[in-house]
Amino acid sequence: MGIVRPYRRTYIQHPPRGGCFFASDTRGESKKSVFSDSGKEYSGMKRKETAVAAARERQGKPRVLRDALFWLLAFVLSTGLWTGPACAAAAEGGAEGSPSSSGGDGLRAEVRRAIARLQELFDPLPVDDWTAFALARSGMPAADRYLPEAEAAVDKGNLRLVTDWARLALAVAANGGDVRRFGKTGADLPAVIANHERMTVQGPNAVAFALLALDAAGYEEREGDRWTRNALIGWLLENRMPEGYWQLADGSGRVDVTAMVLAALAPYRDRGDVSGAVDAALAWLAETQWETGGFGRPEETAESTAQALIALASLGIDPAGDERFVRSGKSPVARLLEYRLPDGMFERETGGGADPISSLQALLGLAAVQRHWDGLSPIYADLRGPAEVRVEVYSPAGAIAGGTARGATALEAVVAVLESNGIPYRVEEDRQAGPYLASAAGYENGRFGGEDHWRLLVRRGGEWLNVAEGPGSFALRAGDRMVVYYGDAGTVPLARVTAEPASPRAGIPFTVAVEKWAADESGRMTAEPAAGVTVRIGDLEAVTDESGRAAFPALAAGTYTVSAEGYREDGPPAYIPLTAVLNVLEVRVDADVVIEGDEGPVASARVRAGTALEAVELALRANRVPYDLQAQSWGSYFASIGGIDAGKYGGWDGWLFAVRRNGSWIIPAVAMDHFPLEAGDRVVLYYGEGGTRLVDEIRTEPERPRPGEPVTVTVTYRDWDWEAGRFKEPEALSGVIVRAGDAEAVTDEAGRAALPALDEGVYFVAVTGYRPDGPPLAVRAVFPLAVAPAFADEEEVSPWASDAVRLARAASLMPWPAGEDGRFGPRRPVTRAEFAAMLARVLGLGDAADGAAFADVPEDAWYAPAVRAARAAGIAEGTGGGAFRPDDPVTREQAAVFLYRAIAASSASGASSGASATGGGPEPKDAASVAPWAEAAVKAVVAEGWMTAYDGTFAPAAALTREQAAVIATRLYLVLNKP
Repeated sequence: MGIVRPYRRTYIQHPPRGGCFFASDTRGESKKSVFSDSGKEYSGMKRKETAVAAARERQGKPRVLRDALFWLLAFVLSTGLWTGPACAAAAEGGAEGSPSSSGGDGLRAEVRRAIARLQELFDPLPVDDWTAFALARSGMPAADRYLPEAEAAVDKGNLRLVTDWARLALAVAANGGDVRRFGKTGADLPAVIANHERMTVQGPNAVAFALLALDAAGYEEREGDRWTRNALIGWLLENRMPEGYWQLADGSGRVDVTAMVLAALAPYRDRGDVSGAVDAALAWLAETQWETGGFGRPEETAESTAQALIALASLGIDPAGDERFVRSGKSPVARLLEYRLPDGMFERETGGGADPISSLQALLGLAAVQRHWDGLSPIYADLRGPAEVRVEVYSPAGAIAGGTARGATALEAVVAVLESNGIPYRVEEDRQAGPYLASAAGYENGRFGGEDHWRLLVRRGGEWLNVAEGPGSFALRAGDRMVVYYGDAGTVPLARVTAEPASPRAGIPFTVAVEKWAADESGRMTAEPAAGVTVRIGDLEAVTDESGRAAFPALAAGTYTVSAEGYREDGPPAYIPLTAVLNVLEVRVDADVVIEGDEGPVASARVRAGTALEAVELALRANRVPYDLQAQSWGSYFASIGGIDAGKYGGWDGWLFAVRRNGSWIIPAVAMDHFPLEAGDRVVLYYGEGGTRLVDEIRTEPERPRPGEPVTVTVTYRDWDWEAGRFKEPEALSGVIVRAGDAEAVTDEAGRAALPALDEGVYFVAVTGYRPDGPPLAVRAVFPLAVAPAFADEEEVSPWASDAVRLARAASLMPWPAGEDGRFGPRRPVTRAEFAAMLARVLGLGDAADGAAFADVPEDAWYAPAVRAARAAGIAEGTGGGAFRPDDPVTREQAAVFLYRAIAASSASGASSGASATGGGPEPKDAASVAPWAEAAVKAVVAEGWMTAYDGTFAPAAALTREQAAVIATRLYLVLNKP
């Protein structure tokens, strides 16, 4: 695209200064405006297009290449060689958030962030054809690094297959290279493709990419070419399967190859012979799409899903909006984003871990979708001619125009954008510097009487370029970002706008941090805090301080646009504006709440809340405890709970709070309504004063007491150092009462309390510091103490199960049939009867003598009453035909079903969520191996931490061992018997 209409040429005597890219300056001096980041190299690793199918990807050279690229990327992630964590995502999209299921602004923002992060991850590595193509078409061309290497490959004669040449032609064209005369030999890449002797040897994917490359390069067919476009299209139509799809010769890669062919046929869809084939292939894709929204046969993969996105976007179909491809409210775009890992990489299959090839395919797929949303040409289309760039135009009062445009020069592109936005402008010409922008939207150069005028910045490959020539001669490259602004030498671009925390929670105040680009002593650009920036979020407005931060009050959940600017009424702007997307999340997690008064406990509950205040209020309401909540400028506080008023003892006593997280105390420096919770937190609201201690650790001597042994309990606390912002060293907590059953003692100066010999059993030992004339000395703390004899084979118990086995014995949770000689048998499989009896004991179920019995459970068997009780409670339903098979080992998936039903049958409303603090994990790698009848149970008990996977594997068909059963029993017991 050239300039739409002729512009006025006004010749002047003095050239523009070096940094005055659009304006004339009467002094004729030279000044520069340099904006450049540190140099970067791009990444990638070659992969054959024929390795589409899952079987082939795991064999031979593609597997080696996948592994090589994985270790390169792993090195980058471990050494931090990229230019800062998610800086691209922060600059373009704001905070991290969850994508919406099908479409909308949230999904689009998430796609932008995913693309930016993938660009950043592939940045430091050597660049190959596909990586260069993906980076260029996603807006970050790699021409400087890629084209010399590509030329060397052509000159060495390393290319052989059709796909080698097609891949090269696409990447060269996308990065602005001359595909008609490439390398020292002047190779005509499209002509080589059109005359390849082995066009169809590789199958439909080679023919499809040949067609894509010829179209992308705008190749004009010549008489005598072996393969014309019609011939390629005809071959594809003749070699499709009756069901409408395409595949490789061995029958693999159906989804991927079909998607590639659809992308190639997209420009010809209006042809009668092509239209029917495309419609049939789309119908086949829709029919084979998984209910999750993804694609792939025989298994769903991120790569197949990415290829499908490319095909749909190439055909002008919005993959996030077309109902034919939305499953259960989820689009394939949202599904592909679910393969994204926290570090920005993508996995090939759920639970498979970071995969570099899948990550590169994801970049291609997401870039194809983003181009469709932006109204740009499809990812493989129209790579020839003027470069396609993004242009933003800012006047002294704000943004006046923006969009994508094509232009060989910077001036052509900006004029095209001004024209398309209906903005009046005037271009004048200098004899030396050439044409420049003299006026736009009524803003003339020199408006403020100084060196202010229209200027230009170009961001290419993550760097701000030093544009030392006039806009009429500055050559653009595909993917450039042009910022045209009115300003002076002091106007600088903003680098980043980020929220702190990155994803603020609804109802909690947050901070916005703004950085600007500034040159260091070496001339390299670095980001530093930007002071005096006006930040707006909706109707809210704040100005950044010297640290570049602006405080904002709490917002409701939703997606917001954050604008940062530096406009001034009496002069040019201080900053070039920048916007970001802010996702405010509605986050609620499972947390325990304990409310301790000055004379005893007040209430406790398991709740789901976002802030400490919300959690406490839910607990108080659940226990019907009255309270008085007051609000101040710094936050909310409790003036009274259950009739206990703040200041009861005439001092600074009142209601305070702390949070126990991952085994450590947190002393918040904010009010309860400003403190965000994390899963598994324990919020303790207590009546006290500054001297009221929080128990840090409780130890017993001996560590594992036997029946009849005296027990010494040692209690310590740690004071908070407000100046240092951390806890001090542990100190002995003296003068507190330690109770275990009927036994009681007071800690001495060393924090030690001697208890008499205890009988076998489980004791919930309480440490209290109540005082009759003042607030408590310490907040009540309770811990379980198991007093039990040792098993003869105690040394054989795994360390992770040792405490659970002792507690299970002390509480008589597991059945011990006679004749075991005092041995536990930790690795012996648990029978179905034993597991049912264990659950019955934990739940306290009585014998259902009148209930239905299983035919294979003898009435006089030791486990018969427990099995009857389990059946009556809906825990044990048998194996069919009225049988229970009591002596069979219980498998892990059967145990999960028993446990799932037991939790549902228990009367404790918090039982099902009470174990989340034990470390609930992600879906196991072998989830597909779980029997359909056990899927829901396994998913629930793993997610909530009742059962855990080893090395990510659940092993559903493996027998449950006795030590594993002991862990399950004690977890359930402690939740149901929580004091």
